[in-house]
Amino acid sequence: MDKPVYVFSGFIDSGKTTAIKESLLDPNFNEGEKNLILVFEQGDIEFDDDFLRDTNSEVVYYDRLSSLTHEEMRKVTRAYAPDRIIIELNGMEDETPIYKKNGLIKNWLIVQSLTFFDGTTLRLYMNNMKQFVYNHVINSEEIYINRCNEDDVLFFRNNLKAINPRAIISFLNHNNEYITNISQ
Repeated sequence: MDKPVYVFSGFIDSGKTTAIKESLLDPNFNEGEKNLILVFEQGDIEFDDDFLRDTNSEVVYYDRLSSLTHEEMRKVTRAYAPDRIIIELNGMEDETPIYKKNGLIKNWLIVQSLTFFDGTTLRLYMNNMKQFVYNHVINSEEIYINRCNEDDVLFFRNNLKAINPRAIISFLNHNNEYITNISQ
């Protein structure tokens, strides 16, 4: 049976861990399934023991994405027997290998890929680290830009849609409210 894999990517402090925690605490998403969270960076927010117990989750930390070999995937599948796998990627690594054919083991199936950016630093990343931004956006189904100024919405949308026209992009302001007034 296939193990659904949810991929959360983006740079540090962009909201990945918070989104994972909110998802696993949501009874519409998590009805008690056994979750395995694979973390490739450690930001300010952690997965504490109470959260892991309350969401029926285990977490494994890695230093590099290259550590997630096929043998390692089989090993954690046997050790934790998860119903669902969540991968939190490091924003400074090329994540495209996991999307390539045979990037994951046969029974791991990416069912959703989400990318998170901090709107206060995204323009800087777009100007100075284009390849990293590209690597996050090209395979993403949904993109969330947190702490976004309304003046930046069109610039971000147009540039990200140029990379991945099929991605859904959501903008949240500094109060964590969705920005809905988006002009052409």
